[in-house]
Amino acid sequence: MALQPNPGEAVFLNEELVLFFSDELEPASALGGGVRLVDESGAVQTLELSVDRQRLRLRPAYPLGPALDDGTFRPGASYRLELLGFPHPNALRARDGRPLSGSLEWTLRAADPERGEQLFSDPDLGQFELLALERDRLGEGEELVLLSSEPLDPRSFPDGPSGLELQAPGAGSEAPLRLPLRGVLTHNDVDGARVELWPLSPAGDGLPVSLEPRPYFLAHSDPSQLTLPWTDLGGHPARLLVTPANLPIEVTSRARGPERRSLAFEFGGDEELTPELPDRAPQGWALGGPVD
Repeated sequence: MALQPNPGEAVFLNEELVLFFSDELEPASALGGGVRLVDESGAVQTLELSVDRQRLRLRPAYPLGPALDDGTFRPGASYRLELLGFPHPNALRARDGRPLSGSLEWTLRAADPERGEQLFSDPDLGQFELLALERDRLGEGEELVLLSSEPLDPRSFPDGPSGLELQAPGAGSEAPLRLPLRGVLTHNDVDGARVELWPLSPAGDGLPVSLEPRPYFLAHSDPSQLTLPWTDLGGHPARLLVTPANLPIEVTSRARGPERRSLAFEFGGDEELTPELPDRAPQGWALGGPVD
């Protein structure tokens, strides 16, 4: 077969799929709708596609929520991977213009914990995942963010406090301010993770609060507990790059800057590819074994 992992094997929720062809692919045909991953309800799933000569790599979206139901692959679910070929107008094409000789499909199944299967692949063998502060000076309404160089396991994020808090000295006879922080996973992929720290009410009711302009310190709620509840995909605990934490954070009253936006580009725009097709399927181009 020309698909990795092998058909029939359970797919990790973060596993990249790789297809091998006998000829170099035309990237626009792959990115223009010639490849689809469809779930049991018929919904097309998100995939990040990249072409490397005869290889087509399909990277799934990682889950963010603890239920693991918001990524490309969901535990135990079945999918159909479709490759469009001749005579479909959006057929995959070789770089010289020849279409794939016929459409193909595979049935895939995501790993299922009820079968005792591991959900994530984790190639890292480190003991700890270190988290760094994105920036220590914030405007009102801006997020306090930690960054990881590896993806994190969404199941390890509790609804409540994370074990970190913001501290500020009290004015005069006032008691020092201590705001528990909830960690929320907002980005997760093979290159790393982004965790927003949401301040919670000191009353212990779990309600979010806004940060007033003033200096704070990011610290552990329990100074003797240096690891955090979060883990990487292999179960290794996360901890701050600087421990024990006592990091100064400045919240200013300056206006929030322009909203950050990410741009996505789609090959071919909204128009459907309508190449000229031969009267019969050409010979000699199809899926092949792994190419070195």
